[in-house]
Amino acid sequence: MKIEDVYKIEINDLISRRDSTKFHITGIRHCDFKDKADDFIRDAAQKMQNVILLPEEANQYDQASVVCRSGNKKIGYVSVYDLEKYQILARKDDSDHLTGHFFFGNTGDHLLDLSVPGIVTLDDIRDYRKEVDRQKKEQYGSWKHDAIKRFLVHSRLQDDAKACIIQMKEFVVGLFGGYGSTTQEELSPKLEQYKESSQYDISLEGQRDRWDILRYLDYLYDRWHMPGAIVDKYFEDILTDVSSQIGGELGRNVSYEYYIERLSELVTIHLPSAETAQHYLNTLPNTAFDDIRQQVENFPHHLYHLFHTDPKEFVRILYYARIPRKYLDPFLSGIALVEAYARKQQKLTMNSKVNLNPEVLKEELNYFAPTNSLQRLLKQPWFAELRTSEHYDEAWTDAFVEALMDSEYGEQIARDWAVQGKRERKPQIKGHVVGLLKDAGVLQGSYGRIARAVGIIVNKENKKDPYKTFSDYMTRGKKQPYALWVKEYVEGKD
Repeated sequence: MKIEDVYKIEINDLISRRDSTKFHITGIRHCDFKDKADDFIRDAAQKMQNVILLPEEANQYDQASVVCRSGNKKIGYVSVYDLEKYQILARKDDSDHLTGHFFFGNTGDHLLDLSVPGIVTLDDIRDYRKEVDRQKKEQYGSWKHDAIKRFLVHSRLQDDAKACIIQMKEFVVGLFGGYGSTTQEELSPKLEQYKESSQYDISLEGQRDRWDILRYLDYLYDRWHMPGAIVDKYFEDILTDVSSQIGGELGRNVSYEYYIERLSELVTIHLPSAETAQHYLNTLPNTAFDDIRQQVENFPHHLYHLFHTDPKEFVRILYYARIPRKYLDPFLSGIALVEAYARKQQKLTMNSKVNLNPEVLKEELNYFAPTNSLQRLLKQPWFAELRTSEHYDEAWTDAFVEALMDSEYGEQIARDWAVQGKRERKPQIKGHVVGLLKDAGVLQGSYGRIARAVGIIVNKENKKDPYKTFSDYMTRGKKQPYALWVKEYVEGKD
């Protein structure tokens, strides 16, 4: 039995008490009221302004998108995790639109809450999802991927993401049964693991589980604010912690850059370097990779071509396509194997050109550029201020970088450093190295504090915290193949 079935009656009762369905309107700062978004949000909520919801099938990113309008003005869009509710209510009314009124606005997050007459039960959502599953089968079921499936490569990152999302959902649903003194202790590690892993899963199932989490949090809020109920500040803090993280990921659409970085790293670094992938590279004939490449190229939406020409658009389309795991995972696996094979062939060609002379090979790859840049980075004043011991002086950092670049991981770092244009990885590499030094005890302070001290701004659009992206790069250092090497180097192990 699914855990939500245990509390199904209670949840449906909370839903029916509303007599209406809540929608979150996002994207206001990008639409017709962008120049005065904060004033508009406050005014629209206070006046309970009436608006209309209409499908926007011509939307170039998401054909399932629904726009919120007031006359000839576009206010924003229905949040992605509310789209199911729109489709269900519109079908119940046999209508091509819905009407409602605002009742709450949040200027900090640029959100407006909209109330629309009618309710959506758990059974409504399940029935709708079954229909969507049939449509997805029609769309992707004819894609032949037997060659990829035979040599499927999976990443622990994907498994971690799936597990963390499912466990977070079960944790939230379990709160309908109450909470105890250890609830906050249980939540903290789960939330940290969710933050670290969740964005490696943009499958249909992963997105649905995220949407469910937010819906259940909404119902829990109702439960603990019913007439006569005692408001528990401790419990509200728990709900706020979860909804802030997951709501920020979905409701405010702030995570595209992280999705782009993580999905690109997944298929170009983590999957190709997996033990299974390396085994296939050493044992499969060239014809096997030719078959895999052909099947990857035949995937719907011409996504493999887009992966090479515009990785940002590639991930954006993947996100909005909402592809089931049984199709998405083989597709990403196929890309990883094709990319790893191409890299291997390139390396063989280069070795042939230089007669397998490793010194010439290093020169071609330009080991000097990343070595020099990383050494200069660690000589800046911030490092001396944040180091945990004077032992870690300039001589130590120079030797550390030289040893890293001379290690078995130096070649890949040099290759990644050489990438130009939209897929440039220099800031990521710097962040990974700095983060690993923090993890190994060379640097002290939080990731955020260190990132601010380093002063590298990657995402200039994030006015609120311009150093957050570099801080995120630091946290991902532990996922790099040379993470253990750094730890053992600092500890003085051979």
